[in-house]
Amino acid sequence: MTTATNTPIVFIHGYGSEGRNTPIHDIYGELPQQIAHSLGQKVVSINLSRWISLSDGIHLEDVSFALERALRSPSYQHLLDQGFRCIVHSTGALVIRHWLKEYSPKPSPLNKVIYLAGAFFGSGLAHMGMGQLSRWAHIIFKGTSTGLPSLRSLEFGANVTIDLHQYFLQAHHSLRDDFGVYEYCMVGSQTLPALRMIPNRYVKEDSSDCTLRTASANANFNYFEITYTPEGSRLSAQILQEHIRARCANQALPSQLYKLTVLHQADQAPQVPYALLYETAHIGDAIGIMEGRRNRTQVLPRIKEALTCNNTPNTQQHLMDKWQKITEKTLNRAAKLKQRLNEWNPQSQYEAHSQVIFRVRDQFGRDINEHDITFKSHAKKNSLALPLLIEDKIKNSLSQGNTTYYFRVQHFEKGELTDRLANIAPITLEITGVEPKSPDMHYLPVMLPLSAKKLRALIQPFKTSIVDVILLRLPSHKVFALTQASVVPDL
Repeated sequence: MTTATNTPIVFIHGYGSEGRNTPIHDIYGELPQQIAHSLGQKVVSINLSRWISLSDGIHLEDVSFALERALRSPSYQHLLDQGFRCIVHSTGALVIRHWLKEYSPKPSPLNKVIYLAGAFFGSGLAHMGMGQLSRWAHIIFKGTSTGLPSLRSLEFGANVTIDLHQYFLQAHHSLRDDFGVYEYCMVGSQTLPALRMIPNRYVKEDSSDCTLRTASANANFNYFEITYTPEGSRLSAQILQEHIRARCANQALPSQLYKLTVLHQADQAPQVPYALLYETAHIGDAIGIMEGRRNRTQVLPRIKEALTCNNTPNTQQHLMDKWQKITEKTLNRAAKLKQRLNEWNPQSQYEAHSQVIFRVRDQFGRDINEHDITFKSHAKKNSLALPLLIEDKIKNSLSQGNTTYYFRVQHFEKGELTDRLANIAPITLEITGVEPKSPDMHYLPVMLPLSAKKLRALIQPFKTSIVDVILLRLPSHKVFALTQASVVPDL
């Protein structure tokens, strides 16, 4: 049986790494050799995978099944028999998690996964990538198609991805406690100079690495549910109409019609160590997280720490604390950056953001495509309380009931990092759905007050929150009516 320090390592790349004739070295660069040298061992079994992500006919399920078949082959059966570790980049996070869900026994032969900018909760480039310009670029320059199924999995608010991560929150499916898998996340917050002139926000967003948001690359996420109460379900059609008219007139509704339930908080055990690395981007031979030259002192020590630490909760907690200090050190270094006249403010690239994904459905599980979400701030004039600062809002193309919001929660001011959430003002969350195809179907609106404390639980730096909203869909009295018949008895 192999020991923890010499267990074989399997590399899994991300979306778009392979073209028609891409050499394996161009995918992983010098990282495998650097890791072998860093571990200081004479023999380290390193296995470099490659998978097709740029084909419109290949889905995530196909890739994870193909991974299972490769592991079952005579050449690599020893990985399943003796155990192995994984280092994955970007979309490789979805591949390995899907494999764990569908094919891994418990405990798993996979005992460690190190995510280099793991694509847990979507990328804005997936929305841009489905455009015709991107399709032609892939055909001309890489000799491939776009990889539409992979892009769909990478969209913000993709159900297939959210459901995958929620699976491991369920009883008896914990990655650490049931599968025995210890995970580690690291990501940068820097874009590439060549991308700054491109007129698309997602290649140069603050708190992103030119491809992924720092919140999207964090496996620690929050999960909430907003659902109607028994009092809401007993409303008559007449009272419902009155509530809808009141909502349209911007009048208050009873708050007890809906409730917010916390199903999982990111700070609940087991947590995953997470590090924000300085001057690190998603790709690039200078500062790319996998192949960059200038950031090796940021990336390699973290990989070595994750590879060599013991798989115990105490060791995991120790590494979590250490990587939190790495994140703080990154932010302290960013505080000293100076803005140039011909450049944007480099500090803003490091200001923490938060991502919140709302999935709005009815009680039957159907998407409510026509809906609006409003955050009504109660910040008063001349008050120190701050309103929410929304940076972006985007719907999922397949599930129009899913909307992702991006909030700025930190701000550098005179070299000091200000926490905008510390003095956040309470809000009222308002959600209204419409059935455009029938005047006899209505949704009970949500008007839910959220205190500053609840907002800080929902919106957290460098993290994603999933909010499943169940809007009560109610019919008018015309949809089904019963009339008592007048029966004349026979004489």
